[in-house]
Amino acid sequence: MTYVLPLALALLAGGFAYALSLALHPFRSCGPCDGTGKERDPFWRYAFGECPTCGGKGKLPRLGVRLFQRARYARLRARGRQS
Repeated sequence: MTYVLPLALALLAGGFAYALSLALHPFRSCGPCDGTGKERDPFWRYAFGECPTCGGKGKLPRLGVRLFQRARYARLRARGRQS
């Protein structure tokens, strides 16, 4: 019973820190292309193409942005399509 308040404060502080990190860094690097936006062609050894996962951007929105900030995620996707 005595640990409820400190636990609640810790969870609140952690949630605030996570929300702040999402605001400052909404993207993560793309895994398949390691953030380069290019992917090696499977047939031609020295050829590169656009990464199909990130569309050549090299970065993807983080999970928290997609879940908690749907309006911002829609704007980020629209901006990614324009450039």
